[in-house]
Amino acid sequence: MAPKKQNKLVDLRFLLKSMRGKKDVMQNIIDVFLKQVPEDLIIINEAVVKTNYPVIKNRAHKMKSTVAVFGILELISVLEEMETLGNTVGEMDRIKLLNELLNKKCERAIEEMKHERLTNYR
Repeated sequence: MAPKKQNKLVDLRFLLKSMRGKKDVMQNIIDVFLKQVPEDLIIINEAVVKTNYPVIKNRAHKMKSTVAVFGILELISVLEEMETLGNTVGEMDRIKLLNELLNKKCERAIEEMKHERLTNYR
């Protein structure tokens, strides 16, 4: 029995339409994503460890636009909640749970984007 195929997390339709299918531009944008998202995660992870609410709030806010452009709609609500909780000292338990989800979903999105890059944008 073949493994069940997961639904894609990333939806590039908006981006493809915006870039009018230009492969070189898409390559560059995907490369920026593959560099920036891991960096953002490192910053958020460190901020969670250090209980640094302002950094959590600011980086979650910054990441929302990135995930929206790449059609990773599942993460928008996670990032919005992290951003909101970044205003409220004492919500670190919830932020930690959201951060775990963020890391898992971003890991999956990064793998999808690597595959997309190798398959369609060499």
